[in-house]
Amino acid sequence: MMPVNYRLLGEHFFLVDQHDEHETLYAEEATSLQQPEAMTTFLAKYAASIKASELDVAAAYLSSFCSGMLVSTLYSLSAWNRSLSLPLEELTIKITQQGEYSQIRTVVQEFGGLEGPNASEDRTQWVRSQLTTLIQETLRPIVESAAQASGLNPGFLWGQMPTRVGFYVERLLGDPAHSSINDRLSKDYAVLLDLGPDVFGRNRNPMVVKPRYIEDYREPGKQLKMKNVCCLYHKTDGGDYCYSCPKLKESERSVKAEKLRELYAAAATQ
Repeated sequence: MMPVNYRLLGEHFFLVDQHDEHETLYAEEATSLQQPEAMTTFLAKYAASIKASELDVAAAYLSSFCSGMLVSTLYSLSAWNRSLSLPLEELTIKITQQGEYSQIRTVVQEFGGLEGPNASEDRTQWVRSQLTTLIQETLRPIVESAAQASGLNPGFLWGQMPTRVGFYVERLLGDPAHSSINDRLSKDYAVLLDLGPDVFGRNRNPMVVKPRYIEDYREPGKQLKMKNVCCLYHKTDGGDYCYSCPKLKESERSVKAEKLRELYAAAATQ
């Protein structure tokens, strides 16, 4: 196991404590966001901060940032063998400003948790229980409220999470500094993928997706994972479809790749 360091969760997964020093533009208690009026106000505030004219963009971004709670829980379970208590009533969701970027962070009143079992069979059940509680009691109310306020399908909002969660899991598995937790992280991630669809309120587990690959514009011959669903960045002022967006036609992606290669090459020479 690795030493417990809750600061890492804020540095990488946007999960912070009350001492977080990022400039706060707007904040709302997570329990209040279950109410349509409060969620609509929150999404409108965030949409304005990212220069989006519609709430659906803000809802998609909110869901993506909320995946940080899921990754943080996986990390705590795997790296520290500790639960991570994240009940709605102890969370505040806030919009923060960092330079030119507006981001969403989840604030925990106080980090805490209990050490898990070490026996393989007992631990698998414990991990399943911890992930189920987080998804059913914390993430699902937020996702479903955001869907109602924005008019988006909840499945589309859940769809924002697997690419981001998978990215962080793969990054940790490939990090030599985390090699000691590779086996545990792989098993815990497998538990997440094995959860029943009812946990998410869906017909299937939205974390289970078939990866699709495209050429990495920075390194021809190398592959890059396509996003699971569109993040709606193109609906922000000055935004465009991402290179890895599944909505792009391959002809459009080729044109974008060439432009990105030129920018990447120019930046490398500076």
